[in-house]
Amino acid sequence: MRLAYFTITITLLFIVMACSSENESDSDSVIPQLSIEPETLITETGDLLLSSIGQVLVDSEGYIIISDSQQRFLHALDPDGQFLHTLGGRGSGPGEYEFPGPMAIDQQNRVHLIDWGARNIIVYARNGDEWTFDYDFSLNTSNTGMFTQFFPEANREYMTINRFNPFTDDNGHTVLRKINASGEIVADSLHLSQNNEMFTVTGGSGQPMMSLSVPEVHLQGRFTSDYDGNYYYGWTESLEVQRKISGEQEFTPFINYDLSNRPFTAADGDSVISRYSNNLEREHIRDLRTEFPDYKPAFRNMLVDDNGYAWIHVFTEEPEGEWLLFDTQGEPVFRTSFPTGERVVSLRHNRVYAITESEEGLPAIQVYSYSL
Repeated sequence: MRLAYFTITITLLFIVMACSSENESDSDSVIPQLSIEPETLITETGDLLLSSIGQVLVDSEGYIIISDSQQRFLHALDPDGQFLHTLGGRGSGPGEYEFPGPMAIDQQNRVHLIDWGARNIIVYARNGDEWTFDYDFSLNTSNTGMFTQFFPEANREYMTINRFNPFTDDNGHTVLRKINASGEIVADSLHLSQNNEMFTVTGGSGQPMMSLSVPEVHLQGRFTSDYDGNYYYGWTESLEVQRKISGEQEFTPFINYDLSNRPFTAADGDSVISRYSNNLEREHIRDLRTEFPDYKPAFRNMLVDDNGYAWIHVFTEEPEGEWLLFDTQGEPVFRTSFPTGERVVSLRHNRVYAITESEEGLPAIQVYSYSL
């Protein structure tokens, strides 16, 4: 009798363990799949010559602004992806730029561009089907610091994401601060977060030459905003996201989703190395391998669409990963994925804009449509 009881207990234990393991590995599968349909492929035409595509902005009426990071031009397209004109041009005159960097769009459909060559911000306003130069101002980076992201606010003010620079800074924090069009800091340290983990490459003298922060390897902070002026922050160690509602002072918990650990495999390591093998010496590649983790971070990137849904690109066993969608209350509602090699960069008007290549190997934007 005692033996029979022991056998039943062990059997039940194995069943519970099996169910628990299945729930952990398939926890995302209970979230319904969001159907995404290819709509338009935007690529080179006779009027639009592209060497690369850096950023893609979409305004409130569906007009598209793209940056060519190699040729250093900004181009305007209509909602169907047809070329309209090139914004400004290379130079030092009004509305011209030398080395265009990050760009952003505000609630009045103005395009804001950082020109790293002249160290200023250039603003273009849309008039009908054309963006024309509106105003610009110099950046006093010795005061505001160098920032990697910026978000236009009202009254010609900007939220900036200032990340720790291992060559010049010693505070080790990423800082959210507000600046104005006079290059002054209006509000500092609105949010402090951990700085991205980095792999620093040193030269023969031991001096730092470059730093890498690899999403599959290193933990990183992710900031983004939505079209209503709300801000979002997450540290990629786990899928926990905070949100700062427009007009409020503090970030508060928004998403807290439990993800099982995703093993970092030998194939993952080979994929990382292949991207840097032409730029790193053998000893640097060896050192980078020693930093490979046992498990991948929880997620790679985060965007928010104009429905207020947060799209989070999580790591899975598949190379392309998967996107989880969370509603305005932070609840998971959909999951979806995109072909390997496509980089989702913008979401608006129930459309997804992903940077990819055409069949001819030319830079392209694949536009998808979806319905929530």
